[in-house]
Amino acid sequence: GLVQFVDDGNEVAPSFDVTANDGSADSNTLSATISYTPVNDAPVLDSASLTVSEGQTVTLSGANFGVSDPDSSSFTYTVSSVLGGYFQLSGAPGTPITSFMSADLTGGLVQFVDDGNEVAPGFDVTVNDGTADSNTLSATISYTPVNDAPVLDSASLTVSEGQTVTLGAGNFGVADPDSASFTYTVSGVSGGYFQLSSASGTPVTSFTSADLTGGLVQFVDDGNEAAPAFDVTVNDGTADSNTLSATISYTPVNDAPVLDSASLAVSEGQTVTLSGANFGVSDPDSSSFTYTVSSISGGYFQLSSAPGTPITSFTNADLTGGLVQFVDDGNEVAPGFDVTVNDGTADSNTLSATISYTPVNDAPVLDSASLTVSEGQTVTLSGANFGVSDPDSSSFTYTVSSVSGGYFQFSGAPGTPIMSFTSADLTGGLVQFVDDGNEVAPAFDVTVNDGSADSNTLSATISYTPVNDVPVVTSASLTVSE
Repeated sequence: GLVQFVDDGNEVAPSFDVTANDGSADSNTLSATISYTPVNDAPVLDSASLTVSEGQTVTLSGANFGVSDPDSSSFTYTVSSVLGGYFQLSGAPGTPITSFMSADLTGGLVQFVDDGNEVAPGFDVTVNDGTADSNTLSATISYTPVNDAPVLDSASLTVSEGQTVTLGAGNFGVADPDSASFTYTVSGVSGGYFQLSSASGTPVTSFTSADLTGGLVQFVDDGNEAAPAFDVTVNDGTADSNTLSATISYTPVNDAPVLDSASLAVSEGQTVTLSGANFGVSDPDSSSFTYTVSSISGGYFQLSSAPGTPITSFTNADLTGGLVQFVDDGNEVAPGFDVTVNDGTADSNTLSATISYTPVNDAPVLDSASLTVSEGQTVTLSGANFGVSDPDSSSFTYTVSSVSGGYFQFSGAPGTPIMSFTSADLTGGLVQFVDDGNEVAPAFDVTVNDGSADSNTLSATISYTPVNDVPVVTSASLTVSE
């Protein structure tokens, strides 16, 4: 039992011829009859490869796998340790599989779906010929990353009315697996503008991640009462993100009222009712105010419900209700006042009111009229003979009436009685009174007119000195007898 035959293991039955020799002569040569039993050869997996781009779905064929098996050509492929995607049959997309057949590969049914992340996929594969497994081989992957467009998840801004705030990367939530540096473009900006702190006052519509990191990006709120708004789009150098409207947290700040105008139209001595129209107030966030008046001259303010009681403040409601009045003191000077408005929090500027003033003529008041005269005398009168009060006039016409005991005349027209004369006549020494020389003191009444209105009528005070009359012999007669 020392002689052995070693089969070479291929799929063909061995063969040989044999000749016997008895030590002297050879026998015939005979081909041996071989009874051969083939034995299954396990397949050998020589190669497994996949070429795929990030996020791609690729169809595999037999060429993706190098299998050596001398006695089989149809196999079942089992994949394991699959990373970065999954296998599927094209007839059932989205359903992962872990095995497929040679026929599936030949039919173009086997696909690999890359999951789109930034890491190359990987898998191991084992082949079975129906009886025996091959070795398990890790596939060789040729992977091409594809740029992922950034996704803008959030954009936010917290700002108070009129404030300038500095933004950072934290104001924007950006997801991008293959980029960390972006250009931000803002659009639909209202209620303010973006600027770089290095160029204050110059609006910008784009900035970079480096600008945000450096604290250079600012939003300047325009100070009106409406919250600002903006949209933003991010670009990673290749692709744009979605466009997102920012979430704004806005805190209004009270605006001090601005007093643009204050006016009053009043006639001398008049009481006028004021309304909101007398005051021009600008305030974007308030419409109800308290008005404080100061430096009041030429009259006073009052509420119509409390006449005669001066006030120095009143409200919108008082003006709307027609309760606020100004009482002019009736002198000849236009009144004046300053006004300040408060919205409940802040004062406005203080403004001097514009006054439209109409003087009203004051009737003259005749306080005195006097005449000093001796019996039969002619005296010249002057302004001193009459005491007249009139705050807005100094030139008058004097009218005398009920004249007795003499008459008035102009010195330039002696003997011609007059009933009136002027201040200029008195100043010029032209007015005379001619006493009639009887024993009774003269008398007269006088009224003064300033060109518009008459004064009271006053009876003159007369200082009268009688003069002794020389006797006159009107007759002399004598009756006598010798």
